[in-house]
Order: sequence, then C-alpha cells, then structure tokens
Amino acid sequence: MTEYLDFKTFLSISPNKFGIYLIETKNHKVLYEKFFNIDNEYNTIDYNNLDKFLKENIFNIEKLIKQFVKNIFLIIDHEKIINHVIGIKKKNLNTKYLTNVLIEVKDLFNKNYNDYKIMHIIIDKILIDGDYHPKYLSDIEAKDISLEVQFIAIPKKLSSEYEKILEHYQIKITSYLDKKYIQNFCSQNEIGIPSMALKILNGYNINEVKLVPKNIKKPGFFEKFFQLFS
Repeated sequence: MTEYLDFKTFLSISPNKFGIYLIETKNHKVLYEKFFNIDNEYNTIDYNNLDKFLKENIFNIEKLIKQFVKNIFLIIDHEKIINHVIGIKKKNLNTKYLTNVLIEVKDLFNKNYNDYKIMHIIIDKILIDGDYHPKYLSDIEAKDISLEVQFIAIPKKLSSEYEKILEHYQIKITSYLDKKYIQNFCSQNEIGIPSMALKILNGYNINEVKLVPKNIKKPGFFEKFFQLFS
C-alpha cells in the first residue's frame, strides 16, 4: 500500500447522498469508494446516518491503509452555500502588486460575510486598460485595472457541525470544496467528482486563489500571495 502522503481521502455530503473516496494522488486511482443514498424530501443533512456511514467506512479505509485517517477533504452540496462576486477598479497600478488588491477584496468579503467560511476564491475577470485577459499577467504597468472576484462560501455554523462529527474520529477537515463548482469542470464521460476535486486542489483552475500553509519554502509569486491568505 502507498504511504500516507501518496493519497487523499474525500468525503462528499449532500442531502440525498453521502460518498467517501480514497484516491492515490499520483495516478488519480480510486482505491476505495462507497456511497449511501438517502430518501430525503426536506433538503437537510441526516447527521445520524452520516455518523453511521463514517463509522463503517473510516474503519475500512484505515484497515486498508494500515494507519489512521487524520485529514479529509470535504465536498459539499448545500443550498446555504453562497456565491458572491465583488468588483474592484484600481488606477495606475503595476500588476505585480495585484496581491494587495486581492487582499483588499477578500477583507471586504469577510467584513460583510463574517459568518461565512471561504471555500473558493476565483478571479472571474481581469481588465487591463480595457483589454480582457483570461489569466493573471505579471509586471504590467496599467492606467486602469478592473477585477471581478468570485467567492464561494459556507456558513460557519454549518461547517462547525461537520467538524464536530469528524472530531469523533479524530479527523480534521483540510479543505472545503463546493460540489457544484467542481461539477463545472466535469464531464460524465471524462472524469469523476473526486478526481476533478483532486485536480482543482492541485491548481487545475489557474484563476483560483488557493489557501496554503505559511511554511512553504521558496514560494513563487502566487504562493507568496496565497500565504497572505492563510
């Protein structure tokens, strides 16, 4: 069996279905997957069934890998997840200082939605002197820079409920991912949700701002920017 760092565990939660996946990260091979379908007409999470589902499958995964599962990536489909876009315009700015602009936008979101936890930050649109650019360009002097930044966020009250359940198994949630956002990059004939989630975690969307730990060694521009968000 592969070592711990060679795979990731994903838990998918929606009102009508739970799923858990163990993925070998190098080849995106699914080593373990189980599902539990729920007849649920109220669009709420059945926490009792979720706890039973975890009890059985966490044990099976730990038996398979011969070690404890300590971290999990949570894929969520929930009506209370919000999707909000903030636009900002700056004058006479070098794009290498775009970091500060993005921090300003993030702080504005947190000020207005302080009861939400950010799941994804995506730069939707970049206009430099009126010209659209599909991705970030470094070290350009511009008279006008306009950005549209998309925030996908989950209520902290809801995330706390998930954290409490997983604490029973001494598991921490490493990252929250929005299932609808992941599905935007999927094709039924191409790739499944857990494999695409892994790709997104690895930077598949070049315009997504990732939250990373502060102890990364010798970071590049975007890694430096991401560290400021940690």
